[in-house]
Amino acid sequence: MDAILRFARALGALPPHEFAYGTQLKDITDLPQRVRQILSLEIFDPQKMNIQVSGTKGGSDVRDLAKYCSEPQRHTTGLEPLPGLPKEIQKIQPELERAIGLIERLVEYRDALRDETRQDEVIVFIHYGLKNPQSLPQDVRDAIGSYVAQFDTPRESQKFAGRHCPANFLAGNINIYPRLIENTSWYGSMGAGEDGQTPPILEIRFMGLRGIFKYILQGTQNLLVCEFCYLDGDLLTQGFKSGRSADLSC
Repeated sequence: MDAILRFARALGALPPHEFAYGTQLKDITDLPQRVRQILSLEIFDPQKMNIQVSGTKGGSDVRDLAKYCSEPQRHTTGLEPLPGLPKEIQKIQPELERAIGLIERLVEYRDALRDETRQDEVIVFIHYGLKNPQSLPQDVRDAIGSYVAQFDTPRESQKFAGRHCPANFLAGNINIYPRLIENTSWYGSMGAGEDGQTPPILEIRFMGLRGIFKYILQGTQNLLVCEFCYLDGDLLTQGFKSGRSADLSC
């Protein structure tokens, strides 16, 4: 299977890498603001942002959460607003505010929605994409290009600097899990800290060039004054924490 993936990546049918890194939050109520801060970075194109949902029967956007949200409402009193929330969220513009509104509601109703054993059944993907490199400010383009030249192949670096940078170099997701929005199941594979604490984890994924993701994480770490740790997929090295460490302090 690895050989097939490498072949598909070489042909350009798949992104060259897939990374998953995470950072700890002091409290889950910080999640909406942290996501807003990350996705407000100037390198991201608001037109490329959208919300996708996996695990909902027959659909892939916010409206398809309605049926899912109806399930706990049938068993718990006081949750009558839940089924109508996706329709309410769907009316919000622009897409970033829609995403933040959805995360805020999922945080608010987290206890009613919680079912850790079924965490991966429904995942909300906040999809983001970089602006075309040619439209970025020169200093930003040069900084990202420097990372790409250092950590990616010469051919990929040349494509990044060209007029038509491949779209599959530039995209990623922030993953939100309505059934366990704290996303603490990662501690099972990483090993919890010595004090046994398992703070919420903000998970960011990127499918593209290694140098671009290094720039994204560097900018996010500087903005949020936090550190990221490897969760899954390909590894980043040289200045970023790697390995299954529980040191995700923010």
